[in-house]
Formats: sequence, C-alpha cells, structure tokens
Amino acid sequence: APAAVLSVRTMNRGRLDEAIAAYEEFVRIYGEKTGIEQLADVRFSLGSCHYGQQKFPAALNAYKEFLSKHPSHQLWDDAQLQIVVTEFEWGLSLLRAKEYDQARNRLLDFVLDYPLDERTPQAYLILGYLEAERKEFDAAISDWERLVSKYPGSDLASQAQYKIGLTLETEFVKLKDALEAYQKVTYG
Repeated sequence: APAAVLSVRTMNRGRLDEAIAAYEEFVRIYGEKTGIEQLADVRFSLGSCHYGQQKFPAALNAYKEFLSKHPSHQLWDDAQLQIVVTEFEWGLSLLRAKEYDQARNRLLDFVLDYPLDERTPQAYLILGYLEAERKEFDAAISDWERLVSKYPGSDLASQAQYKIGLTLETEFVKLKDALEAYQKVTYG
C-alpha cells in the first residue's frame, strides 16, 4: 500500500488534490477486497481531504461510505462527528458565499437533523439574522423565539431575545412589546 502511505505524506503537506487522487486510486484498486487494513483509514482520510478543500458533499459521501463499510472501526465515532461538523460548515460556507437561500435550507436541515448538537442554537441565531437581512422580520423573530424557547438561559438565547426586542422597536415600532422583550434579557 505505498500509494496510501504516499498520500498521507502528501495530505500532511497540504497537497490535497494529490492526496485525494492517491486515496481514490487506492479505493478503486482495493475497495472490494477484504482484509485490507488501510482501507478504512484511506476512506476516512478521503473525507478529511474533501473537507479541507471545502468540498462538503464529497466529504459527506466519503464519511458515509466509511460508516457503511467499516462499522466496527475505531474511527467510526469520529466519522459520525465529522458528518455533523461538515453539515454545519457547509451551511456556513454558503452563508459566507452570500448564497442565502441555500444557506438557510442547509441550516434548516441541520437543526432538524441534529436538534441536540451544540451548534444548533447558533444555527437558529443565524437563521434569524438571514431572515432579518431579507427584511422578513416576522420570520426572523420566529427563528429567534424558537432559540429562546428551546435553549433558555444560554448566551445565544440572550442574544436572540435582545434581537427580538430590537426588531420590535426599530422595524415594527412596537415600543411596548419591545420593552417587554428587552426586560426578558436578564442573563447571558
């Protein structure tokens, strides 16, 4: 398996395209054979290389293939975690690229798929900001209210509660409602 060893060195030097090519060649040659110990590591590393290039769909496919083909491997839990991280980062990358509709859809999928993940409150906060940016203030408040109700007492819920008050004050000029919203910001 010299190609796999070479590609690890290549990956560590930041030459991800070369590493991906070597890993894919290794999987093509040895992928259907049993007893190849390096195959699991190669599949996992393939996901890591794609992630490093921000090729998130390819990274997800590689990690999912790893999970299905190597269910008892020591990196199985790491692959599960990498899938969650990749899903979230994909949404953020779309946001940075100003592809707001796709970012919103990706982050909505994330909160539905991973409601217990530690990044989910951040996703709700971002969803609210996305709606506010599009001047959809009712939808923004709805996203922030969801964050406040699902994660009470958290710093992000405090930020969301403040944004609710600020939006009610500045966009709707509902000063009484805004004051009530502001008064709920007692933490964070």
